[in-house]
Amino acid sequence: MNCKPQELAMILSPHVAHGHFVTTLRIACPSGERLSGSLFCGGSGPAWVVSGSIPFPHLGVLSLAVISDSSLRPIRDPGDDAVDETLLRLPSPGQEVTA
Repeated sequence: MNCKPQELAMILSPHVAHGHFVTTLRIACPSGERLSGSLFCGGSGPAWVVSGSIPFPHLGVLSLAVISDSSLRPIRDPGDDAVDETLLRLPSPGQEVTA
């Protein structure tokens, strides 16, 4: 699973709402969940009930949807020990490059 409950995630679905952010609420029922005023989008496998302003063609903006886990990417704090890899390749501004 890519996501966890109550996590901010970006939709990476080529079909609908690509690039929009949602909050994962809970895992959707494996037999296919129907929510009032919602829509299932994307793939097979585990799915999440998500909330947010989710635009769908021909339907408008929905506040709830069921989206497959494979169509979501979590947005997480990398932690205190995270390293900016771009700084490993190039010197910081003002530093001299020694050969």
